[in-house]
Amino acid sequence: MNPDGMCYLDIARAYLRGDWGAAINPYWSPLYCWLLALGIFVMKPSPYGEPAVAHLVNFTVYLAALFCFHLFLRELIAYIQDRAAKNGVAGDREKEFTSLPEWPLCSLGYALFIWCCLDGITLRLLTPDMCVAAFVFLASAILLHVQRGFGNWLVFVVFGLVLALGYLAKSPMFPLAFIFLAVGIFSVGHFGRGMIRGLVGLTIFLAVVSPFMVALSRNTGHITFGDSGRLNYAWYVNGVRPFAHWQGDSSGNGTARHPTKEDVGGLAVYEFRKPIGGTYPLWYNPVYWYEGLRLHFDLRKQLAASIATAKTYFEMFFYSQATLVTGFLILSIMSGRRSTCLEDISKHWRLLIIPLAAFGMYSLVYVEPRYIAPFAVLLWTGIASAALYRSDSLEADKLVSCVVGTMVALVMITVVASTISAALKGPDSPDSLDLHRQVANGLQSAGIQPREDVGFIGYSFGAYWAQLARVRIVADIPREEADKFWVVSPTVRARALSAFCGVKVRAVVTDHVPVSGSAEGWERIGKTNYYAFALSPICETASHSAEMAEGTTRLDKSGGCYSPH
Repeated sequence: MNPDGMCYLDIARAYLRGDWGAAINPYWSPLYCWLLALGIFVMKPSPYGEPAVAHLVNFTVYLAALFCFHLFLRELIAYIQDRAAKNGVAGDREKEFTSLPEWPLCSLGYALFIWCCLDGITLRLLTPDMCVAAFVFLASAILLHVQRGFGNWLVFVVFGLVLALGYLAKSPMFPLAFIFLAVGIFSVGHFGRGMIRGLVGLTIFLAVVSPFMVALSRNTGHITFGDSGRLNYAWYVNGVRPFAHWQGDSSGNGTARHPTKEDVGGLAVYEFRKPIGGTYPLWYNPVYWYEGLRLHFDLRKQLAASIATAKTYFEMFFYSQATLVTGFLILSIMSGRRSTCLEDISKHWRLLIIPLAAFGMYSLVYVEPRYIAPFAVLLWTGIASAALYRSDSLEADKLVSCVVGTMVALVMITVVASTISAALKGPDSPDSLDLHRQVANGLQSAGIQPREDVGFIGYSFGAYWAQLARVRIVADIPREEADKFWVVSPTVRARALSAFCGVKVRAVVTDHVPVSGSAEGWERIGKTNYYAFALSPICETASHSAEMAEGTTRLDKSGGCYSPH
């Protein structure tokens, strides 16, 4: 279970109970939440069965993405064959395109798809990236269908609907939808007809996304199609403290309207009980906790962010996918007509401009392989469609088949190796469901009931045990401060625990093994490395002390001999 997956499950349950205020979220997109909500509604699992249902939803989306990619590949092959037929007037030019069988492009295409889903996006994470991949492949298939001369009104209606669903899956698809529509307009072949049909697609797109955008804008108080890009720009470009616990700063980034920090003898205790819901409110709606943030352009920081993303691209294309780069270079050299090969690739600009636009968009802020994996598949298949279908003789065909077979084998070896590595993770790894089940069971055995609040010392983002136990983390000492908790004096440590009492939590949990001799009052949860501290005695003492202080203050004000000092 990953931190994002916890939020998507929280939002899915909010939709199921009709809590629209909590469900309409400016950071997390809705479509994946709807799919999870549908799975939970149909299967009605227990809290411990929810992960299985969520991963079943993930696998179903994977199958849908596979079908969409099949449609894309079928349209790509048909497009190549149409081009070959049109170029047949050039004599043996047609033979150059038809002498190779379809299997090289198909085998390489499906190998790239498997890499995209299992190594780039991965099935083990609960994220909407697989949904995005499905809609990217489906929209690209429609573009190829239009380029083949079948761009009628109905096709553009479906095109607009697919792009709208892509945006509802993830907000970065909103600006990319306009790139798709622009390419679709130029693919019709007649600019006037293309503009009219493009407007049809745009109308459908806006009609589908507008209700959610209006609800989102009303919920946030400003016009928006999603604030995830804004926050990521602040974190990765402006240098704002990322993810949580931003207190504002003096470097022009704004002033926090909802600061959460409380200092206790040098320890940072953060409280965030209201008004946001979710298992971990700080990550459930980070937009609320970053209200007051101001973005600004800084050329030096922008260049630094772009260099960082360029390094990620270099590692992805020239390290992880060095096999593909090498293979296409060999195919280009084998053709003996590199300029003609590049010319053929350039003719596929309508297909290649989509991934290039996506790479450019993410290069300005932040990139991970799962964000761009489907666009990388589009790029490679677009290049392959020009590079593979070039043959002059039977011997050359055999050599091309050998090169393609080697490329496919090496890509699959990489995927298999990473999959085995992920499968061999032990039950005690931090993201293991077995570990989180043990912690949740331990809390329930200790009397912590569902819908109660707890505090945490450590990495709260990955605390899936809290969701399994149906409790909320409403105060924490973050991981970077957790070690201080065990080295400060017992008095300061007791004051920090008293600060948790002020938030009305039942217990404090930590995933840091206490230092020997300083763990008095902490109980180990099962055989895990988690510990819990029941706050009832401390809170009762603190409450009694507060009542005594209030009582003596009243006596002092009425002329008694007692003083609050």
